[in-house]
Amino acid sequence: MSKIRHFDVAGINIRVHPTHRPEEYKALWKALYSKKQHITHANNALMIGGFNADVPGVITGNFYRFLQVDVGAPWFDIEKHKKATDEDVDLVNIPPALKPNLVEIPYVLDLRKHRLYFVSHELDMNLAPHLVEKLLTRLTSTPSIVKRFGDVDLTVMTDKGKVLEMLRWPVIRKLTIKLERPNPIEEEDEETVLQRLERRRLKSETHIYQKAKGEQSINVDEEIQKQAEHASDNGLVEVSGKDKAGQPGTVVSKDFPMKLKGTYTPTGLTAQTLKDALLHLVRTLT
Repeated sequence: MSKIRHFDVAGINIRVHPTHRPEEYKALWKALYSKKQHITHANNALMIGGFNADVPGVITGNFYRFLQVDVGAPWFDIEKHKKATDEDVDLVNIPPALKPNLVEIPYVLDLRKHRLYFVSHELDMNLAPHLVEKLLTRLTSTPSIVKRFGDVDLTVMTDKGKVLEMLRWPVIRKLTIKLERPNPIEEEDEETVLQRLERRRLKSETHIYQKAKGEQSINVDEEIQKQAEHASDNGLVEVSGKDKAGQPGTVVSKDFPMKLKGTYTPTGLTAQTLKDALLHLVRTLT
């Protein structure tokens, strides 16, 4: 019997302004991929490792995560239980272009919705959304990308259910909602936000709500809730107060990245690759 395997998916909302066409996102991603650059976090490095536009409406590929070793740092001989000598280190001859511990992590970029989906967890495979955001921030900040595409907005897609839970805290003393420019597709509210920001020549706007003296909590009405729902994928929501357990604190939407659940069977008559399973999951979202 074939064993079913589970995986989690996270995402990044990418916005290019003012051109809101799939072709623009395809050109952007191709340009980012062509950079062949990586970022390093601790000892882990990450780069865009593949570009395939054969499937209509999407780009598929892998992120490459590998170990970035500082060969100039001291080496240790585990057999002799002492620091390696210079003569020992001279015996190590690995070309600089070769990197150890390669992990290939599938991604799918939905060109119409300009949203990047990637496997964030599967068995021993892990990829934190903030690391992908860091990579894309670095790549989109390079002069050639800025010259061609302007400022590219990036937001880690958040768990909207968690954001709504934040707004239901019994005591909300302060509520901050940062609205960044969306790239509206079908949402009328997003179109309204974009028109307002463009009319005012704004990259973003921040609403700060402070509880009045003598009141127990901010009243989160429909207007505020809509702002928060928009900001969950196009900005930031921060709540300060007391949660349902009466514990004081501050929570931020970026601490609750979206986590979609998927399954696949890698062997048997219905065998499926992880990349194909991810693509199928993304197709169900469109």
